[in-house]
Amino acid sequence: MSHVVLQPSGGVAAQRHYDDTIRRPVVFAQHRGIIGTELATLGRFFPSGAAPMWGVTPCSTSRNPRKSELNGPGDLVLFSVRGSFCATGTVAHSWHNAELAHRLWSEDENSHRSFWGHSLVSIW
Repeated sequence: MSHVVLQPSGGVAAQRHYDDTIRRPVVFAQHRGIIGTELATLGRFFPSGAAPMWGVTPCSTSRNPRKSELNGPGDLVLFSVRGSFCATGTVAHSWHNAELAHRLWSEDENSHRSFWGHSLVSIW
């Protein structure tokens, strides 16, 4: 079953991450050493060798990880900034790689480590 995911990206860090990994797709070769076994899967979905990626950080209530585990291929993601939708995308692949997530998004402003990622197709 496909879901619609509402993803706010209004904070300074969220906007920077949006620009760094959605507007400018992530090039797999730059992260080959830590992508590991996901490289073959990502290559099948994205033969160009790059994909827009978005990550979710854990929070103290553990709500975000559970929500992220429900998201998967075919889900529609609606990105918003200050209450207005700015982009949409479709999830092609979801992955769990703390090292890659940390490299892509580092620590957020609340010092929570990013760890769940989604690779997107059809960004518009």
